[in-house]
Amino acid sequence: MEKFKKIIERKNVTLLDDVIYKETALKLTFETTLLQDRPLSLVDTTIRIMLDDRNLKIDYLLSFNRADFFDICQKRNIQIISE
Repeated sequence: MEKFKKIIERKNVTLLDDVIYKETALKLTFETTLLQDRPLSLVDTTIRIMLDDRNLKIDYLLSFNRADFFDICQKRNIQIISE
């Protein structure tokens, strides 16, 4: 956690507000989990929607769960940092 804290406190790191994505993420989480039988958490779904938003310039994603975001990050050319 100390390493994570140092990373997010850097001047070149921007923490994004996820409020505008939550309602869509909740609906998509239910659809994905119940209809497609692919369990995704609300948090992961929110992050995936944000990563897919072309209005956000995202260069890197810091995550301990590379597998849940690999496809969307590859599509958007976002580097995943998982240290």
